[in-house]
Amino acid sequence: MDDPQHSSQPAGQPNQEMLVKEKARTSRRRFVTGAAVTGGILAAGYVKPTLKSLGVSNALAADSGGGGNVLTTIEEFPTPTPTATAVATQTPTQTPVPAQYCSQGYWKQHTSVWAATTYNTSTTFASVFTVASGTGFTSSTTLLDVLNAGGGGNIAISRDAVTALLNQQAGLAVGSAVDNKTKVVAVYNASIVAGVSLFNTADNCPLS
Repeated sequence: MDDPQHSSQPAGQPNQEMLVKEKARTSRRRFVTGAAVTGGILAAGYVKPTLKSLGVSNALAADSGGGGNVLTTIEEFPTPTPTATAVATQTPTQTPVPAQYCSQGYWKQHTSVWAATTYNTSTTFASVFTVASGTGFTSSTTLLDVLNAGGGGNIAISRDAVTALLNQQAGLAVGSAVDNKTKVVAVYNASIVAGVSLFNTADNCPLS
């Protein structure tokens, strides 16, 4: 015998419970499809659908239908698991170390330190470098004589060359451009041709 409470529903048409369940399934399919399109990551701000959002009236939601078979909840969606974000590893940059350099004045005033080099105050300039024109230097002019000489142009370049030579020979970290005698001489020759000193003369002396 038909239930009197539902006798007014036409035969063959779905009841309200079936409609609500179908809306819940449709909502779930749309949500899952949307998640798949966006790479499977569920939005953090997702709000669970309610009976109201599915179009179920308050009266229908409150009505148990006499048999307690009216749908009042929908199937829970799984809580999305946060995806870890890869963080790029920062490679520390090294600060360049400035070249070590003791000035011309240092080598003039600390002749005892020359013992740390392969030269002494009696070594002639011409035994290491080619004497440039306009300097007035002779074959007997010593390295110390050049450091004490006044004037600009090729004389100033010659002073820088002697200073660079002594710094390199004393084992200072002078930089790759002048880290051996051959390179010091090459920079001296290039400076004479250019007419300007190409030596780095920034004072950074580790010697006492």
